[in-house]
Amino acid sequence: MFLSVLVTACGQVPQPFRPAGEKTAAVARAPGPTIALVVLPLQGIDTGPLDALTNRVVIELQKAEIAATVADIPNRYRLAGNVRRLRGDGADTTLAFRWTLLDPTGAATDGLDHVERLVTEDWLTARPIAIHTLAVTAAAHLVRLVNGDLPVAEAVQPPARISLAGIAGAPGDGNRALDTAIRTALSKQGLTLGPVSGATRATLELHVVVAASDKTSDRVTLLWLVRDATGRERGRLEQQNTVPAGRLSRRWGEIADLAAGAAAPDLARILEALAAEGG
Repeated sequence: MFLSVLVTACGQVPQPFRPAGEKTAAVARAPGPTIALVVLPLQGIDTGPLDALTNRVVIELQKAEIAATVADIPNRYRLAGNVRRLRGDGADTTLAFRWTLLDPTGAATDGLDHVERLVTEDWLTARPIAIHTLAVTAAAHLVRLVNGDLPVAEAVQPPARISLAGIAGAPGDGNRALDTAIRTALSKQGLTLGPVSGATRATLELHVVVAASDKTSDRVTLLWLVRDATGRERGRLEQQNTVPAGRLSRRWGEIADLAAGAAAPDLARILEALAAEGG
């Protein structure tokens, strides 16, 4: 077992889903979504442009011969949408859209995600040309969703907020083995490590030292560092263990898995907290 010492200074997006099971009698009697579709008000933190975008999406769907409406008509299919502002790069911003098609009972039958980029001020002020452009793009996705023409081209995943900056110092295949092991271990904690990008809010790096402890054994030290978006260290976790001399000079095997598995729960807690700070 690795001995872990944690020191910290800090406090996906679903894939499209397919219909499941048969419709109930009530659903069977309801008009299909192309005949009558209630578009629910878009949800999101930037309330200003949402009403305008909801109304414009309805217009674009109507142009595509889908009987969309904002009127709350009972026993109809509904389209629910959510918009998140992921980040801003200079004067621009990236929006993540998530759409869900609901049957008249309220059960989700299908969904999709897409991301769009535009000028931040145009979005926040609901500039008509920007709203129109977003609605046209969204409607192109939604027509296929409503008509049942999925699978749509694979949804673009929002950039990862948590990144693996690097692993260094391990002999043998250790750097590669530890890279694979920590990605797997953190995925079991619900986290995905992506490349460092403008969306990164938390980075993880690992420094490995293997040194002789005595004539028959080596001491292994793994130092995990967590940094925020500014590069400031916000947490560290150190693991130490002894292994037979030369044991790690070639293949790490299960030692990498054991080390990563032991570190993952504490690392995940810090990484999640930092990623959430970015909003």
